[in-house]
Amino acid sequence: MNRDYTIHDQAASVFNEKAVGNKARVGPVSPPSRGRAPQWRPDIHVIHVPESDIQDLRFLCDYPVAEIYEVKSGLAVGLVGDPAAEFLRLAEQLWRAIKPKGTVSKKRAIDLACDWLFKGDSSDSLTKYVLDAASAEAALTKVWVPISGLDVQARFQVGSVTFEPLTAERIESWHKSDGYSKLDEDRRNALGRYYADFSKEHRGHAIGWTELVADKEQAKILGLERIEDSLAMLRFFSGGAIVPSARSICTPSGRERKEGYRVVLEREGRFAGESRGLLDAERARPWRVSRSEVADLMRSGLAKLSDLLNANELSQFQERVLASARLFSDAALEHRLQVKLVLVLSALEGVYLGSRGEPIQQNIGERLAIMTESTPEARLAVTKLVRDVYDVRSNFVHHAERVESSDAMASFFRSAWHGVVRAIEHADRHTSVRDFTEAIDLEKFR
Repeated sequence: MNRDYTIHDQAASVFNEKAVGNKARVGPVSPPSRGRAPQWRPDIHVIHVPESDIQDLRFLCDYPVAEIYEVKSGLAVGLVGDPAAEFLRLAEQLWRAIKPKGTVSKKRAIDLACDWLFKGDSSDSLTKYVLDAASAEAALTKVWVPISGLDVQARFQVGSVTFEPLTAERIESWHKSDGYSKLDEDRRNALGRYYADFSKEHRGHAIGWTELVADKEQAKILGLERIEDSLAMLRFFSGGAIVPSARSICTPSGRERKEGYRVVLEREGRFAGESRGLLDAERARPWRVSRSEVADLMRSGLAKLSDLLNANELSQFQERVLASARLFSDAALEHRLQVKLVLVLSALEGVYLGSRGEPIQQNIGERLAIMTESTPEARLAVTKLVRDVYDVRSNFVHHAERVESSDAMASFFRSAWHGVVRAIEHADRHTSVRDFTEAIDLEKFR
C-alpha cells in the first residue's frame, strides 16, 4: 500500500534548480577534524575501528562543521563546509514541503536527498527522486510498543491505539517470522536468546499497537506519538494522578522513571558490600486494569477522551480539555510533589480560566467549587483550599520553599482531578474555554 506524495510545482522548481548547482560541486574532499583533541580521556571501554577498515560508508552531520561525503576505496567524495550546509538546508526545506505533511520522516527525506546527490547517473530531478522513493517505501505498518508498569486483562481501545496483553504466541510469531528458516544456526541461536530475554521482560504485560501508512522511520515516530497520547489519557485515571504521594510508571517501555541506587561500601580500606535497588519501589507499582475496570474508566471519561483523540477537528475547548488531561497525566509520573503541583495547577488553569487578565486564584477556586461540590459549605472549603495551595506554589516558585505532603494537599488533588473530569464531561457542550467559564459563572446567580 503505497502513498502518493506531492510538492507544489513552483516550490519543486526552486528546489531542483538549487540542487543541480549543489550536485555540480560534489568532488573529492578532505573531511575536517572532529573538533579539538580532548585534554584528557576517561578510562572507559571504547571500541576503536582502524581507518583502513572504513570502506564504502557515508558520513552526514551538520555540527560543528557540515559534512556530506562517501568513502569508497579509501577516497572521500562529497561536500564539506558551506556547500554541505546549504544542501542540508535545501533537503530540510524539501522535507517540510512534502504533502501530506508529517507522513515522511525528516531523516529519511534527507537521506534520500543525499542518495540523489551521489547518484551521478540519475536523470531524475531531486524532488522526483525523493517523492518516488518515499512513495515506494510507504506501507501499511503496525507499530507495537511494550508498555511499562501496566497489566491489562483484555483488549481495549483508546483513540486509534489498542492495548492488550502480550502473549507468548505473539512473541513466537515475531521470532519465527519470514526469513527465519534461511538463517544459519548461529543467527538462529542469537535470535532465540534475544526473544527469550524479550519474553522474560514483556510477556503477560500490556502492549499497545496502532496502524498507519508511512516509511519505517516515520511509522516508528508517529506510532510512538499515538501510543503515548492514548496512554496519557489512560494514565489520567491512574492512582498517580489522583493521590499526590503515589507515582505512575505507566509509559512506553524505555521511558519509565524507575529511580534506583547503587552503593559500594568500604571499611578499613576493604570492600564491605554492595547494594542496589529502587528508591521508591513502594510508590511506583504496576497498574493492573481488569476488564470491569476498563468499563468503569470508559464511563468516567476515558471514552470521551478516546473520541477526542480520533476526531478530525477539535474546538478550542476540546483542545484545552485534551491538553489539561495530558498535563495531569504527566503529573502522575512525577515523584517530586512541587513539580506535580505546578503541572496540576496548569491543567486547571487550562480549562478554568477564560482569559489571561482575570483574577486567577478567585476564579479557579470559585469555578472549581461550583463544578465539583453541591453545598455552600463544601464550595467555600474548596475556594479556601485553592487559595492555600496557590500560596504553597508561590512560596516554592519565588522562595524555594519545600512543598510538603499533607491532608490538605491530598484533598486538593482529588478536587482538581474531579474538576478536569467535569471539563471532560462538558467537552461537547462548549466551543471555547470562555464559553465554558461563562456558563459556570452564571451558576453563581442561580
